[in-house]
Amino acid sequence: MYEVIKKRLIWFIVILIFAKYFSSLESFQSRKYKAKGYEVIVPAGWKHSKKYSKKIKSKNSYQETYIAVFVPVGQERRKEGELEAKISVISMKLESAMWLEDEWPGIIMAIRRAGMKVIDKGEIKIDTKISKWVFFHDKRAKILTIEFYIITENNMFFKLQYSTQDTKFKDYRQGFEKFKNNFKIIFSIF
Repeated sequence: MYEVIKKRLIWFIVILIFAKYFSSLESFQSRKYKAKGYEVIVPAGWKHSKKYSKKIKSKNSYQETYIAVFVPVGQERRKEGELEAKISVISMKLESAMWLEDEWPGIIMAIRRAGMKVIDKGEIKIDTKISKWVFFHDKRAKILTIEFYIITENNMFFKLQYSTQDTKFKDYRQGFEKFKNNFKIIFSIF
């Protein structure tokens, strides 16, 4: 009698250990990432990095900026300057109404003043919202960057940024395109 109970208990513990092990594997974890104002399905091969992500509170304001950073799997422990590629999403609730069309020339000018070479720019829809994008090269750091800017009707600002070493741009581009195509804006009052 005790032998049967002992065997069943051992089997139960072994199954429990295997279940815990397999549930911790990346293939069994949800790839959906949800943050203030948006959600996205993170493509295979990419992972949300808590090390680089942060929340910034503005002084004398209720405004908070959320920065979520996603890196290729296996690069989570590298220093930020050593990353081969990264995807960043910056989101914040604007204090007053702002129109992207009005701010766009200033954004392009700021990128150029920072010493970047603007390669291309344009408009595209991301989750039914008109987005402006700019593609530029930082020659000193040898980094290529694509940035997408979105401002919604309820004054939410989003910036999707894909940065990579210029020699690795094509290697990680497909993952970013999947990320961008799965980006969904969620209506929130605050």
